[in-house]
Order: sequence, then C-alpha cells, then structure tokens
Amino acid sequence: MSSIKQKLKLSLIIVIIIIILIALIFFIYEKSNYTLAEIEEILNTPKSITNMHILIEGISNNELTYTEIFMKDNFYYVTYRNNNTSPIFQECYYNPEISELVNVDREQEGILYTPETSIENLPFLTTSEDFDNSKNNYTNFEYLGKETVNDKKCLKICFTQEDEGIENYYIDPDNNIIVKHEVYSPNYSSGEIEKITDLTYTYSYNTLTDNDVKKFNVDDYPNYLLLN
Repeated sequence: MSSIKQKLKLSLIIVIIIIILIALIFFIYEKSNYTLAEIEEILNTPKSITNMHILIEGISNNELTYTEIFMKDNFYYVTYRNNNTSPIFQECYYNPEISELVNVDREQEGILYTPETSIENLPFLTTSEDFDNSKNNYTNFEYLGKETVNDKKCLKICFTQEDEGIENYYIDPDNNIIVKHEVYSPNYSSGEIEKITDLTYTYSYNTLTDNDVKKFNVDDYPNYLLLN
C-alpha cells in the first residue's frame, strides 16, 4: 500500500513538473524579444516562391486601396482599385523574359514602358521598402510581442519618433512576410494621433493558373497614348 502511494506521489510530481515546463516554454515563446537586426534578417530571408497571389486592402494615407498582385513563374500582373467593386484604374505587367515593366493608366488612357527592370526593383513589391523607410525615418524601435492577424501568429513591432507619429508592422516569421501595416500621424489641428494607413496583406500560394496572370497585349488598349 505504501509502495502504491509513493508511485502515485511520484507520478503526480512528474505531471506537475511537465506542466511547469510546458508553461515555461510557452512563456518564453510568447515573451521572447526581437531586435531590429533579427526582424530585418527575417524579412531579408527570401522564400522560393513561383506561384503567389497577394491582396492588399485597406486605407493608405487616408485613401481606400485594393491592390491584387498575381505572380506565376516570375510573370506579374497587378491591378489597382479603390475597393473590390470599383473599376480598375491602373494595371502593371512584368515580363521576366525581356525584363520589361508596362504600366497602363486606364483613367488617362496611357501606356508607360520601362525596359531593363529587374524583379528586385518592381514598384509594386514595396513591402520591404516601406519597412526600410520606416526604419530610416524613425528614431525608436520596439518589439511589442505577438498578435494574431489572419489566423497567423505575428511579431508586432513599432517605430516611433517624438511628435512624428507611429508605425506598426505585423510580421509572419514562418513565411518571412509583412501581413499588416499601420501608420498613426499627429493631427496638429486637433492635437490627436490619427490612423492614416491600415493595410492588410493576404497571401495565397500555388493557386494561380496561367490565365490568372494576364500578359500584356497592346491590342487590348486601342487608342491609348504612349507616355514615353
């Protein structure tokens, strides 16, 4: 009987130790800190992706935006709208075989060709560029912990500068991507801080067909003017 009690007691102690260890691991995971250099390393570690759709929606500088980026085998097709029901006012095409970027302005009915454009310099892939600008424009960096965005556990980081506003980024460390970007700017008339940018990035992988990534054809734009 005494032996059974001792075994039960030992089993209980083991269970308690396991629970404590799990709680400790969870606490360390949730509370671990990240430096700016570590965040930059996450964002600068490329993923090998050949098929991707990105939806960027929300408010940018107090204006509605709804941008879709379609990429397959390094061919890009990008559409710009104010929301998901408004007409497309701008399109971008990128052909990696000739390194040519084509911008189509539907409102002005104009076409702009930009030859010898590398993928790294495509203007619509500005997420990391936005981050770099924030890093250079603000004096203070702070890691604020983890928050869930679009069912993803994200690292929340913040750039601040006295009297200049706040920028928050939510980063998915598993996929090395920014999934949300917020900008707060001071309103000097009211004396309050206002959110002027609130963008969410939604990514889908390996879902596109060749038909989804539209290729540029000048015949689709009769009577459009050449802007360069």
